[in-house]
Amino acid sequence: MKRINLIAFLLFLFTGAFAQNVILEGYVFEEDNRGYLNAVKVTILNNNSKAVIGTVYSNLDGLFTAELPAGADYLLRAQKDLFEIKEEVVSTRGVKPGAKTYAKVKMTRKPGY
Repeated sequence: MKRINLIAFLLFLFTGAFAQNVILEGYVFEEDNRGYLNAVKVTILNNNSKAVIGTVYSNLDGLFTAELPAGADYLLRAQKDLFEIKEEVVSTRGVKPGAKTYAKVKMTRKPGY
């Protein structure tokens, strides 16, 4: 049992010490506290070059997660039918690799909906 705990501890220490990514956790919700939004497409771009880093989707509770390289700024572009496209900037500058950073994305319905 002690050997398994030691191996687990060393694995945790090794992966934490050498990880170069930051975990982004975010959620998407409708303005005026009308609820969380599922199936929102969140495209992650490098804020300077606008190169696409990846795409994730919010779950039933409006939550999404992604791993991003540390030390940069990113543009989150949220899209869902009946809603206006929303863009938010999130930064991993100053966030230790392996740590988390957070984003809240408030979306507005298109006129007429």
